[in-house]
Amino acid sequence: MQNYQEPLQRVTENTVEVTNPKAGVKVYNFTPKVGHIDPDTKEILLFPKKEVLQEPVVKVGDEVVKKQF
Repeated sequence: MQNYQEPLQRVTENTVEVTNPKAGVKVYNFTPKVGHIDPDTKEILLFPKKEVLQEPVVKVGDEVVKKQF
């Protein structure tokens, strides 16, 4: 059985550094988005809004056979 070591990670405000025994050191640089957000606004959404409407294909009492849809 091989001795498995978890990759080491170091995070700063502009980089993420991952050290893996097999692959070596990998550094990911990123630039944080900067902008002004009004803390009193009610219009900020953290996740996209999605609306879905599904209409039934069969009615109550219909017989459905395998692979019909």
